[in-house]
Amino acid sequence: MNLHTTASWPTREDRRAALVWLAIFWIFVGVGFGFDLHNYLHEQPPAPGIVHVHAIATTLWLLTATALVLMFEMGNVTYPCIMANTYALIAQAYSAFNRRDIDGALALMSENVDWPAASERGRIVGKEAIRAYWTRQWAKFDPHVEPVEVIDIASTGKEADRTEVKIHQVVKNLDGGVLSDQTLLHVFAIANGLIERMDIGESRAAFG
Repeated sequence: MNLHTTASWPTREDRRAALVWLAIFWIFVGVGFGFDLHNYLHEQPPAPGIVHVHAIATTLWLLTATALVLMFEMGNVTYPCIMANTYALIAQAYSAFNRRDIDGALALMSENVDWPAASERGRIVGKEAIRAYWTRQWAKFDPHVEPVEVIDIASTGKEADRTEVKIHQVVKNLDGGVLSDQTLLHVFAIANGLIERMDIGESRAAFG
């Protein structure tokens, strides 16, 4: 299963402390080396060349690290990435659903998972509620859901990671007639490697 993936890493509260420590670090650097810079540059006999190379390399590394921290803290940084664990979790969940492997799918969810019962226009909580809902659903419909693209992954400090997945959903009746064929958005909340919640974009048109 090939998924096209794009991720974003927005600023979160627990990274704010990085700015404070960064400021303290540069204050100490300035105090510790600033006063000695003149002596360093005019030392007699001159310092070996390798010392200058190390000084330049260290300074560039510190400036690069500082720039990266500031980039993240000034706003969202969007970049292509591979979040192997999250993508594997998503792929396994859809695969288990399409195979009608309820136990396999439920193993990927937390005990109090919050799930949309879209075909019944409601929500359910807990693994056994999902088991009962899917059993009822599959007795009436034959849904197949294929993930097409993971279009956003965002980490927040206090909430579960939220993963948005564009999916292609085909729902047939038990005789094989197509009832629905459309692209929708599924939004997952994932914590500790398990699915905690799922929401459906355009839920009025969805069956699963």
